[in-house]
Amino acid sequence: MTRREPARSRSARGEGRAGVTRLPAPERREAIIDAALGVFASTSYAGATTATIAREAGISEPILYRHFPSKRDLYLVCLDAAWGRLRAAFEGEAQVLGHPLGLAHIQSEPSLRRLREQLSSLWVVALTESGDDAVIARHLR
Repeated sequence: MTRREPARSRSARGEGRAGVTRLPAPERREAIIDAALGVFASTSYAGATTATIAREAGISEPILYRHFPSKRDLYLVCLDAAWGRLRAAFEGEAQVLGHPLGLAHIQSEPSLRRLREQLSSLWVVALTESGDDAVIARHLR
């Protein structure tokens, strides 16, 4: 899985710059999740700001809040997305396991390694945050 390039910013009326098309809502939501995964994995839940996530996604904070009501909601979606993406990637690679080097391939595949690292980072932070945040604790259960 490759990282998407951030979308270019739009004017207040939602018009794109010349030659830049506006993303449909589902694609924009995925771009926000991709950006948030990178930000959350490289810092922490507490250290990440919605401004940083919006900037990485190439959007404004109000647009981010149209898709996600809070930073916590976005974080929980990121936890689920990271797990789902890693699981889907492993299931997609499962046919390789019949080969003696299959497990080594899964361990060394750069896209899978990145997904594993993101998920590990998000889970460690979530476990830490769950002591102070009942919503995150419930989600982890």
